[in-house]
Amino acid sequence: YSSDGSLIAVGGRAGNVLLFPANDLSSPRFESSRHDSAVTDVCFSTDSKQLTIAWDDHTIQLLSVDTGEVTDELPATDDTPLSMAYCPDGSCLIVGTQAGFLHFYSMKTRQRFADLKAHSGLISAVAVFPDGRLLASGGQDGSLRIWDVATREIVTMLSIAPPSNRYFGITVSADGKTVASAGV
Repeated sequence: YSSDGSLIAVGGRAGNVLLFPANDLSSPRFESSRHDSAVTDVCFSTDSKQLTIAWDDHTIQLLSVDTGEVTDELPATDDTPLSMAYCPDGSCLIVGTQAGFLHFYSMKTRQRFADLKAHSGLISAVAVFPDGRLLASGGQDGSLRIWDVATREIVTMLSIAPPSNRYFGITVSADGKTVASAGV
């Protein structure tokens, strides 16, 4: 969902992304397709003006929600991007990858400014706290880790047993006091 709740976007392995008005799922506002790659994640910019799409060919594209046209492409990741979250002020995008890295992109310069080996395996979920100071990440290694965004140092780690379990979704409450996760 967009931050204002008015739009919903879905992407698929067939390489298509659909954008719907949240109050009318009968026909999409637009469809964007790339048949050479599968969608691995979609998320809206904090102002809901752009849709960010991660592809399994290591690319990340920005689309206008008004026109459905690609407005920009971020420098490719070294491996497949799987999860994304914007800082609340929209200044950065954080991308979790298949190899366990968190990549930090400046949305002003559209360049990657930091990389962090955050997990031993894929990162399938990321969420930034409402104040923008902390980031939660979770993945295949069965750990949910809380990071300081500015220093990129770990604050705490939670594990689920057995370690073969993994996280698929993370969200943080509006007051920043609760982290909810879903996994195997």
